Amino acid sequence: EKKKTDLPFRTNTFEFVQPTQNQHKRIDIKIFHSLLVRTKEKRYLCRQQTGRNIKQRNMIQYIRQRLFALQDMKYKDFQCKLTPGIPPEKVIGVRIPTLRKLAKELSSHDNINEFLTVLPHDYYDETNLHGFIISEIKDYGRCITEVERLLPFVDNWATCDLLSPKAFKPKGNHAMLINDTMRWMQSSKPFTIRFGMETLMRYFLDEEFLPEYL
Repeated sequence: EKKKTDLPFRTNTFEFVQPTQNQHKRIDIKIFHSLLVRTKEKRYLCRQQTGRNIKQRNMIQYIRQRLFALQDMKYKDFQCKLTPGIPPEKVIGVRIPTLRKLAKELSSHDNINEFLTVLPHDYYDETNLHGFIISEIKDYGRCITEVERLLPFVDNWATCDLLSPKAFKPKGNHAMLINDTMRWMQSSKPFTIRFGMETLMRYFLDEEFLPEYL
């Protein structure tokens, strides 16, 4: 007849009978593995994911998890000093080169529009990532659509200045770009005006300069 202490019992993870001395090692390995998976979860979110895996979860939540996994608290403190108008709780603290790398990875996914079409973003770093993803777009028409969507929500100099779309560089697009640039400079929003002025200085101060741009 079994004693009461020999009856099966349940822990948070396993259900088993009172272990013998020889079973302890196997059980300890299982518990250790369970704890190891939990502690490595944050680092796991930083790994490269396939498009299929990303599509299985909400893109916005996925991107936010990736950003928090890349958080650098010292950089956050530094960034908050540079952009005092942004509440610290809205800054995650992801370094710019890291954001650029993540933007290149995400820009090729078909379902990235799930992230690009939901504005405003909750975090400063999400808006910056949005700007870097737009900068990767090479089709001029699509790029302008995304720029126009984002500009009303740009509320600081840092986000404004990081926007540098690849679609703006080909001179074949400059006839269209100058019209968009002049329109941005006539906006009532200060950072849309700033973006227009930056675009003008970046692409139209050399051989393409005309006095009426002043």
